[in-house]
Amino acid sequence: MVTFVNEDSFLRWYADNCRIPDGNTGRVLNDVYMGYCSTGVQQFVIPAAASVSGRDETYPFRFEDKGCCGASNPFIYF
Repeated sequence: MVTFVNEDSFLRWYADNCRIPDGNTGRVLNDVYMGYCSTGVQQFVIPAAASVSGRDETYPFRFEDKGCCGASNPFIYF
């Protein structure tokens, strides 16, 4: 399970910048994590076609895995 820190600020940014925001915040946060897992990039992107501005909009975050003894405990800090 991923722990998100300060996700409210990210979700406000997302709602303000996405033309048709997904109302399921759990799904949006999962997209952040899965995007990181597939690319390794610590940045969430709303593509130009889906943004209010018509430009790619990006939001940086920091990923840490604070696991120990073989356990994984991922954190995403916004």
